[in-house]
Amino acid sequence: MNKQRLALLAALATSAGFLGACGGGSSSESTTPPVVADSVLQGTAAIGTALANADVSIVDATGSSPCRESNIVTSGTGSYTCTLKTGEAAPFFISVTDPAGSVLPLVSVTTTTPAPGTPLVVNATPLTTAILAQLAADHNALSVFTSKTIDATALAQVTMNVVAQLQAVLQSVGAPAGYNPFTTSITASSTTGAGNTADLVLDVVKVGTDISGALTLATIDNPAGVTMASATQTGAALPAASSGVAALSLAAQSISKTFAQCFALPVAQRVLATDTTLPAALGGSQVTQLAPACQGLTDAAFLQNGFVAGQYFYGVLTSNAMTGAQFSVAEVMQLVPAAQAGIGYDAAVLNIRYVDANGIAGNVITVAANKGTGTATPNWAVYGNQTPVNVLVRSSIRRQQQQAPVTQAPFSTTASLSAYQTGIEFYIDKDGPGSTNLTTARVTGPGLPAAGIVLNRPTAAFEPQQSWLNIVDKFGGSPAVLASQHTSCNCDIFWLQRTQDVTGAGATTVRSNPNGGNTNSAAFVYWAHPLDYGAALNTPSNEYVPFSSFAVGARYKVEIFYNGSDTPTYTFEKTLLSPIIPATRGSFLAWNAPTAATLDVLDPGNALAAAASSFPVSWAQNPSAEQIRLAQMFTNNGANAVNQGSGIGVPKGAMSVVVAAPAGLQFPALDSSGNSSRSIQLSYRTFDNSLKLAIYRFN
Repeated sequence: MNKQRLALLAALATSAGFLGACGGGSSSESTTPPVVADSVLQGTAAIGTALANADVSIVDATGSSPCRESNIVTSGTGSYTCTLKTGEAAPFFISVTDPAGSVLPLVSVTTTTPAPGTPLVVNATPLTTAILAQLAADHNALSVFTSKTIDATALAQVTMNVVAQLQAVLQSVGAPAGYNPFTTSITASSTTGAGNTADLVLDVVKVGTDISGALTLATIDNPAGVTMASATQTGAALPAASSGVAALSLAAQSISKTFAQCFALPVAQRVLATDTTLPAALGGSQVTQLAPACQGLTDAAFLQNGFVAGQYFYGVLTSNAMTGAQFSVAEVMQLVPAAQAGIGYDAAVLNIRYVDANGIAGNVITVAANKGTGTATPNWAVYGNQTPVNVLVRSSIRRQQQQAPVTQAPFSTTASLSAYQTGIEFYIDKDGPGSTNLTTARVTGPGLPAAGIVLNRPTAAFEPQQSWLNIVDKFGGSPAVLASQHTSCNCDIFWLQRTQDVTGAGATTVRSNPNGGNTNSAAFVYWAHPLDYGAALNTPSNEYVPFSSFAVGARYKVEIFYNGSDTPTYTFEKTLLSPIIPATRGSFLAWNAPTAATLDVLDPGNALAAAASSFPVSWAQNPSAEQIRLAQMFTNNGANAVNQGSGIGVPKGAMSVVVAAPAGLQFPALDSSGNSSRSIQLSYRTFDNSLKLAIYRFN
C-alpha cells in the first residue's frame, strides 16, 4: 500500500472519529476505498493528416498488452487512448497499422510510465518511426517493436539530435516551444478541421532515404534534404520552410473537403452527364456535367497528361464504390516555384488519398496551382500539370526470382538470373490523349546518358495489350530515323543496376549489366553501360551509374515527335517524385513471399504445369511491406505467348487471387525443354508514384 493511499486513509479515519465524538448518530464507519485516478497513454497517429480507423497495438517489455482496452482503434482525428492496468511500467511499444494499407506501419515508444490522473502523450508519426529506425540494426522501426527492447539514453539522444536539425523548420512553421515528435500534442488535420502547428510539421517535413539507404529529412520545398541524425552522429541543419507552407496546408485541407463533399453524393447525383463516345486518343470517356457540390473540384483550365478534368477523374466519379469515400487531407509531395513549375504559377504536387466504400485505398496524384496575386492572397486550385500527352517518369525496383536450374542446360543459356533490378521508367502512352500520329519521344535529364533516351512504337504484332513506347536508342539518334525501327523488347524502363542474387551476399553484390562485359553498349539499349557515362570499361559496374543524380525533385525534359518528324511538337518537364534505389538496397526492402502452391505453378514437374485457363496465386503478407494491388501472368511455349498482361486487381487485404487467361485462351503447359516459360508478376500498392514489382519465373 503506497504512502499516498495510507495518508488518505488516515485522514479519513481522523475525520470519522471527530464526527463520532460529536454524537453524530448511529451510522457505521464507511469502508468504501478511495478512487485512484487511472494511468493513461494517449496520442495521435498522423502523417500530416489524421490516420483514422487504424489498429493500435501496444505491448510492454514482456510482449503483453498493458491496456485495459481489448481493442484500440484510432478515432476520425487519429487519436487513441490506452488505460493502463494496475502495476504496468514502461517501456511501452506502439505500432499503428492502416487497415487500408495505404500507409506503412507507424511505430512509437515511451520509456516513461504516466502518473495517475495525468495522461502521457505518445504520438506515432513518420518522424517517430524514423527515429526508432535509427536505433534498429536493420533500420526497420518494427524491429524495435518486435524486440521489445529500447535504449532510453540512445532514444533521447537521437530525438534531441533530430529536433536540433529541424530547429529552423520548427520556427518557420510556428511549432510549439520544446517541440518533441513523441510528446508534443498533435491535432491532426482532416476534411472536417484544420490541424495545429505540430501537425503542420508533419505536412512540411518528409522522411526519405538516400542512395546508401540512410534516412534523410527534407521539406516539401527542399526535396534534396539532409542526412538524418543518429544517436552517435549529429546531422546538418535543415533550412527553414518557405513562408507559404501554412497557407498551402490549409488549401490542401480545403481541397480534400471539397472532394469529400462531392463523393458523399451517389453517382446519379454527382454525375449529371457523360460522353462515352470519345476515343482514347482524345482522352476517352468524359464526365461533362457535375452536380454543384462537385463543380469546385478543379480549376476550369485543368489538364493532366492530356486529360481534362472530366476524363482524368472519370473512373472515380462514375464508380459506385466511391460513394461515401473517405478522403484524407491531400499530401503535398513538393512545392515548386513558378520559375521551375512550367505552368506560370507556383505549383504543388498533391497526393490525394482516399478509402472507398469497400475499404480499398486509392490515390490520385495531380498538381495544384496558386492562381492568387501573391503569397498574401493565395488561391490554390487543382490545376493539373498542363502537359498534353500521358507521360509518367518514375522510379522502379524489381525483385526477380528464377526457379529454373540456371546452371544446367538447356537453361544455362536461356534463363534470366535471380536479381534485384532498379531503373527509371518512362511511360509514354501510345494510345492515350495526344497519341494520334505520335511516332517517337525523347527524354533527357539527370543521370541519363548525355544524348537522352529515345522511345518509339513497339512492333504491332508483339504485344497487343502494350500501350506504351519502347526504348530504342540512347546515343542521340534521329527521332525521325528511329520512328520506323520498331522494337519488341516490351521495355519502357531504363535499367541501371542488378545484383548477383536475391539472397545471401549476392543480394548486395553488383552483377555486370547484360552488356557490361563488352564494348557493345548497343546490345541492350535499355540497360546502362559504362560508355553511356564516358567511363572506362574496367570501371567497376557499381560505380558508373550516377545514382546521386536520380534524386527526388530531379526534372526531365520530354520531347514528343509526330509523323516521323525531327522537330518536337511538344516539350515539357516531368519531376521524379521518389528516388531511384540502388539494386544493392533491394534486399533491405520488405517483400511479400509467394506461397509454395504458387511456386508449384512454376515447376514443370508439378501437376500445375499443365495447360489451364486460370491459376491461383497467393502470398504471405509481410507487415512491413505494401499490399499487392495487381497480379499478372506471362507464358510462352516456344510457339505462341498467352499473357494476362493487363493483370487481375487484388482487393484490399487479400493474399490470393485467381489469374485467368484472356477469354477463349489457355495458358500453355510448362516443360523442361528450355523453350517454354512462365512468370508471375506481383505489383505492389505504392502511393508515392514509384513502381515496385516482384517476378517469379521459370526460364
